[in-house]
Amino acid sequence: MVRMTSGSNHFLINTAALARCIHGLPVGKLFQQFPPASDKPLKRLAMECRFLHRAKAAVLMRCSRSCCIMGIWMTLAIAAHAQTNTTDARLATLEAAQNQLDAKLTRKLDELLWLQQLSDIASVEEVQFTGPPPRPRAKQSRDRLPPRSDAQAGEGAPRASNQTNAHSQTTPGEYAPASSPHPWSPDPLAAPSNHVVISALTFLPKNQHRGPKLPLIVLAHGEVHGNIATDESPHVVRELIEQGYAVIAPDYRGSTGYGVEFWRLIDYGGLEIEDVDVARRWMLERHPQIDSKRVGVIGWSHGGAIALLTVFAHPDNYQACYAGVPVSDLEERIRVLGKGYEDLFSAAHHLGKTLAEDPEEYRRRSPAWNADKLLTPLLIQANTNDEDVKFQEVQKLLSALRAEGKSFQCHIYTNAPGGHHFNRLDTPLAVESRREIWDFLRKYLRPSGKLDKKQSP
Repeated sequence: MVRMTSGSNHFLINTAALARCIHGLPVGKLFQQFPPASDKPLKRLAMECRFLHRAKAAVLMRCSRSCCIMGIWMTLAIAAHAQTNTTDARLATLEAAQNQLDAKLTRKLDELLWLQQLSDIASVEEVQFTGPPPRPRAKQSRDRLPPRSDAQAGEGAPRASNQTNAHSQTTPGEYAPASSPHPWSPDPLAAPSNHVVISALTFLPKNQHRGPKLPLIVLAHGEVHGNIATDESPHVVRELIEQGYAVIAPDYRGSTGYGVEFWRLIDYGGLEIEDVDVARRWMLERHPQIDSKRVGVIGWSHGGAIALLTVFAHPDNYQACYAGVPVSDLEERIRVLGKGYEDLFSAAHHLGKTLAEDPEEYRRRSPAWNADKLLTPLLIQANTNDEDVKFQEVQKLLSALRAEGKSFQCHIYTNAPGGHHFNRLDTPLAVESRREIWDFLRKYLRPSGKLDKKQSP
């Protein structure tokens, strides 16, 4: 407040009002609003007005400089943030490319290792054939670069509700009627895109030149985005060859070692099983010495689920099935392993939906929800201390099979050493467990040879 005095006239001028007046009012109008009794206060007020004008100009200049400096800093900050985002994206792309290159090199090294470890008893060959065209993918914003294949951790995901149907109403892998002109296409009227090239390793016994036809084992590899690897299956394949089986191990779509585009073609529990069945058909067409009526499919973990879903979808093509520690119920698995595991399925290049958004799609790809489709002789083995496929998950499959009145064999091991890999090791228990598998398969596939009981892998 400014106090003005002129004779007997005393009045106060609000400096805020004065400032508002100065901001756009001529000094004369200001005096008209506040008329003094003499010209002395007028002169003083004029001086103060000039002072305030200069102060205002100085403040505006400082504000302008501050705004300019602030603008520069904001521009630099935005540029730095954009550069950081670009750098992070480039690093993520480089890391993904490096992971894919590592997978390719590992896959090529594995081929050499297979030759080295089995060339004494088997003819080992890498072959390629075509599987179904890819499924159409919904365009979504969730897509991301491939992570490392073993990144499956995350926060817990809630179990979906409204579980009214006991089993899926669609056969796994079935996307169109058999009479469709394009039976692998979700839309029978839509022409499919190019078929997917599938690689596989084949193993034929060297000592089988003439004589009875060979039974065939289709080996489905384990792990989501895995492949047929020597660090898990060498003695399994060796023991099969020694008994007189021919073996084909397909790296179905989504397997690692074939680049990012093939990696993104994953179709868990869908066209994966069609790739496996095409491998069977290719082997029968290529090798007339193989008996089409003595074919079995086996697998562990994810491969166990693929083996189950394959015989559910194509029961007439297989005479026996073995599922070791099989992934059985995706709902239960996501509940236990959490969002990180669910992200493998909800990615835009895969299902594009979470469990909560489409529980029926997840059930259609889960063996436990398709138990009513079992028509093939089956052996299941599991382990109570399995930290990957929990026993309660396998129990859901066993309960569903029993509820449907299905006949099958199962052996549940209690706290067997090795957990998830208990019967793929070199321990006496692992050898004994595998002998149980071979004895089961022998009843239905009748191989010509026998595994030496004294022999240990």
